[in-house]
Order: sequence, then structure tokens, then C-alpha cells
Amino acid sequence: MVQQRVGVDEDEDSVTLAISVGDPRGAFTFTVRRVPDDVDGPLAGRLIMHTPYPTEPLPHEHLTPLHPGTHLIGHTEARSCAARTDA
Repeated sequence: MVQQRVGVDEDEDSVTLAISVGDPRGAFTFTVRRVPDDVDGPLAGRLIMHTPYPTEPLPHEHLTPLHPGTHLIGHTEARSCAARTDA
């Protein structure tokens, strides 16, 4: 069963999306946040995407890049998978 949940945090100027495709290990979650314009530095006014990583509480599985913008979720040898997918 595919499920999704969207959370909006106006104080953080962020949106969090959780997507589940019925995997018993849980949902894949990411957050997109806008850095305030008045922050010093090159990130002011930019969008940042965050995914939980293995050393965080409630981490995702390891992400292995297959090609720009596409990742394999879970521990696997990326070279053996990249040749067999056009995801």
C-alpha cells in the first residue's frame, strides 16, 4: 500500500514529505527548507534538501548514487546495479 504524508513547518519555512511503498522498514523522508534571505553567506534565500543519514536518529538506509538525481536505497554494490537499471 502506497502512502504519503506531507508536513509543513512555517517557522522553519520547510516542507517534509514521507513516502511509503509498503516496505516494512518504513517510509523514505526528505525535507526541503528555504534559508532566510537575511542569513549571512551564499545560502541566503536558497533551497536546501535534507535526507536523514545513517548516523542520525531514525536514519534512512544507505543511499548509493546510480546517476545524478537517482539513488539506490540500501547497501548494495552500485556498479552491479547501475548497468541493469535505467531508473
